[in-house]
Amino acid sequence: MISFVAIDFETANAKRASVCSVGVVKVVDNVIVDAFYSLVDPDTDDWGWMQTQVHGIVHEHVKDSPKFDVVWNDSILPMLEGADYIIGHAVSFEKSVINKSCEKYHLPFLDIEYKCSLKLAQKVYKLSSAKLNRVCDVFGFELLHHHALSDALASARIAINFYKDKDKGEKFGKYELSEEENAIIDMQMSELGTVSSLKKKKAVKNNDNGVTDKQRHLLLSLGAEECEIDTLTRVEASEVIGKLLKDQDRP
Repeated sequence: MISFVAIDFETANAKRASVCSVGVVKVVDNVIVDAFYSLVDPDTDDWGWMQTQVHGIVHEHVKDSPKFDVVWNDSILPMLEGADYIIGHAVSFEKSVINKSCEKYHLPFLDIEYKCSLKLAQKVYKLSSAKLNRVCDVFGFELLHHHALSDALASARIAINFYKDKDKGEKFGKYELSEEENAIIDMQMSELGTVSSLKKKKAVKNNDNGVTDKQRHLLLSLGAEECEIDTLTRVEASEVIGKLLKDQDRP
């Protein structure tokens, strides 16, 4: 019986120890058994415009939220009990966030295996684009991209599909969530309030193929990091570039 936990973090700025939201989904024997979402006080006044543009969270939304150490000890660690590994989409980011945040708050480092749903999509399903929104298009998963719980759920479902396909000898099997699994997710989603609609996005298929090489080069020259650029759609990248160039022109 395989047990794993899918995790996704959003950060206030480019520093890994600036978590402002987290989504966690626990899976046991290919069944979602628990889910958790929380806004997190990043313990900083440094909010990156690019990060806020992507996830829509600002200081006002998290000012009364717990800091990372409280969320980690009270909610995340209990969900990790009995888990064989952590999975995330481009999981090196999540691993770095966990390590840097544990270092910041003097918490014991986590000894657990990490697996990547992005690499799974690339190697097993041979997808030309393994961006999370594109993978969800292929599998028919709904996605509120850059929302921590929605992204964590998508990573979990990619892994669940992999194990079920492996058992059945199929590929790209369509496995719907049960009523109980949907209820677990809905319970967390229903508590999101205004944050769930910050960007006014609907969970629909996204036909954006991601940033162009030209956009990537320009974003890098403007100070963006590769891992941040990889989370953007082409439209979002255009918006970010326009804002960054506008800011540069200000006296």
